[in-house]
Amino acid sequence: MPVTFFVKAETDPKEVGECILEHNIDPDTDKPFWVMKRENDEWSVYSRENELVPIYTICKRATFIMVEAVDDIIALNVAEPLLKKYGFDSVKWLNHG
Repeated sequence: MPVTFFVKAETDPKEVGECILEHNIDPDTDKPFWVMKRENDEWSVYSRENELVPIYTICKRATFIMVEAVDDIIALNVAEPLLKKYGFDSVKWLNHG
């Protein structure tokens, strides 16, 4: 089931994406498990092994940054760095179950 995260912060989608990537490092390569690419006004995040289908997208909506369509299997890997950097009051989520 996908999860959507909402980050209330004066920042941009790229900074939010970099925060997530910095906390998901492959110990064998010292590189993030995922790569991030800009596509129009959004940032799409892909697995290093498969850059054809995005794992999730990050975009700005009104006064918050939205991290969309995060699979619940990796949701904790996204939630933890967001909560550490932006705090519980600034991060909310919605499970689409």
